[in-house]
Amino acid sequence: MLSLTLAVCCCREQILRVKSDERIPFLLVGNKMDLEERRQVPVDVAQSRASQWSVPYVETSAKTRANVDKVCLHVLHSVWIVYSYDVIVCCTGIRLLDIFS
Repeated sequence: MLSLTLAVCCCREQILRVKSDERIPFLLVGNKMDLEERRQVPVDVAQSRASQWSVPYVETSAKTRANVDKVCLHVLHSVWIVYSYDVIVCCTGIRLLDIFS
């Protein structure tokens, strides 16, 4: 678990260093929530890290599609808010402006 935590921290720090922009939207996502018995990172650890970074934490499952749309919409909404884009969700044709205004 330690190496996974370090990898996530290093990745975030590298993105912030390369982009030189603290406004970059982040979302911490835990995958494979349908495989609870094989969990490697406890929920409280992930939530704590997200809290330290002031970012949301969401668990997903590609198998059951749980929260997959939520994550995609959150990321698009965050980009739209931060960078004032009128982003269109291509797969649904729904404009974020219509969803979040």
